[in-house]
Amino acid sequence: MNSNAEISNSCVAQAKLVTRLMTLLGFVLSIVGCAPLGDSDPAANSTKAAAQTLTGPIEAVAGVGKKGQKTSQDEGVTKILTGPVSALEYVKQFSVLQIQVKQLIDVHRATTGKYPTNKEFMKSVTDNRIELPELAEGQAYYFDQQAGKLMVYPEGQLPAK
Repeated sequence: MNSNAEISNSCVAQAKLVTRLMTLLGFVLSIVGCAPLGDSDPAANSTKAAAQTLTGPIEAVAGVGKKGQKTSQDEGVTKILTGPVSALEYVKQFSVLQIQVKQLIDVHRATTGKYPTNKEFMKSVTDNRIELPELAEGQAYYFDQQAGKLMVYPEGQLPAK
């Protein structure tokens, strides 16, 4: 029977492969002139806007990272030049936050029967070499064990640890 470490390493390897494929897909889409993936989704746009002026906690999904936020707001000719960059950043953030992190949470829950605490989650992120997208100044990641979701909080509003 496979050990937890072997299962975790397998999941990390699969997540890294998916990350590479998603990055390649983002690159291809940017070459053929498609808009960034988040632009067609109003919820993604609201997440991007909320991340820039964060007043309360939001779920950590693609678009909350610092990179790509400025370029995602461009219009006209500038959008033609920055669109591929924005699309690539969105795909990178999606692959980390919505694929790698989800698998990490699922493996922990499958092996322990519960969601990890914030401390356990952050240790797993470090142990599995997952690089969470950089956040804007004054924002921090926090894993909400009750909801089973990674959240972004303004630093002054982080829950007690």
